[in-house]
Amino acid sequence: MKTQLEIGKKVLKVLIDHGHLAYFVGGFVRDFLLDTESSDIDITTSALPEETMNLFEITRPTGLKYGTITVFLEEYSFEVTTFRNDGFYLNNRHPDSVQFSTNLHDDLSRRDFTINALAMDIDGHIVDDFNGLSDLKKGIIKAIGNPNERFTEDALRILRTFRFVSKCNFNIDELTIDSVMTHHPLLHKISNERIIQEFSKLIHYPYYQKAFQMLVKTHVIDSIPDLSEGITFLSTHAFENMSDLHFYSLCFYMHIDCNVDNWKFSNKQKLTMQNIINLIEVTKDDSFNELLIYSYGLETCLVANDINKVLNPSNDQSKYIKSVFEGLPIHKTCDLKFKGQDILELTELKNAFKIGEIIDDLVYKIITNDLKNDYDILKQYTMKTYFNR
Repeated sequence: MKTQLEIGKKVLKVLIDHGHLAYFVGGFVRDFLLDTESSDIDITTSALPEETMNLFEITRPTGLKYGTITVFLEEYSFEVTTFRNDGFYLNNRHPDSVQFSTNLHDDLSRRDFTINALAMDIDGHIVDDFNGLSDLKKGIIKAIGNPNERFTEDALRILRTFRFVSKCNFNIDELTIDSVMTHHPLLHKISNERIIQEFSKLIHYPYYQKAFQMLVKTHVIDSIPDLSEGITFLSTHAFENMSDLHFYSLCFYMHIDCNVDNWKFSNKQKLTMQNIINLIEVTKDDSFNELLIYSYGLETCLVANDINKVLNPSNDQSKYIKSVFEGLPIHKTCDLKFKGQDILELTELKNAFKIGEIIDDLVYKIITNDLKNDYDILKQYTMKTYFNR
């Protein structure tokens, strides 16, 4: 199987063969030089979007307004973007317009950090207009040009600074960090959907604790209050194999005034987080029990236990939770031998709510070992208790 880089060179060659300039750019070049894995490859070119689309069989205009076309070649996809200059930025996030350019320097100069403004041609030669190679060797994250302009253009770059700390174990340039400390209140203007995306990347890199420590030191967490206590705690407490669910549930649990509904998660994710928060509160000083483990399910209970264990290392009930779950007589309502449909067929009761109450009672009795999950036993109990038969 050919590597993504090999296929990417084919994309460059097609563009070059048709008279256009084309380079690998940004994060891929940075990661390539650091010899670390990169999730995707971005390409910048002098070709206009419609020219790029005409050169490749399978494309998609994923960011046509900003000159970006996704090119699909063999098993890979590549974002191919026309050289451009950005106009004025709206709401400290997006430019109000873009102007296409034929000059690579124009395109590199609009990027966030020097280590992300490196371009590489098809032969591996590096274009370095902003001393990014030097900063890469020194392990420095430095904004291009005036950091105040970079962060007021796009406030999300403030969080990206710490994402690269987490990924690369780099330090932040003094002027850049001063600007971060000045402008972090601009994060209030950024949708929490975008904040979620940044932290979901940051926490999975190896140096997330260093990034958290710097988020605390620079007071950036003051502009993300719902996450502030959790980040502060995690800056000094390691959490092995931390998932998004662990991170956000812990943060929302520790911030008493947090309303999970204010965050742009799916309804299912919100419900799961709220269940985890409820479980943490109930079990932080007490044991899990059969009803909790049945009601919330194994995975949700284990996530809550993981958080309990970080908050209090002596409170690890994982073995007990797994043992109880394995020993449960039923794991879901559908495991019942006597179901709601049986009640409908054997009685005149049609009230769904009342039938649900009866089923809940049966589940409770089974989980607490007062009744066996047997059709005849459950039928007899139900008819005698609720229908006097």
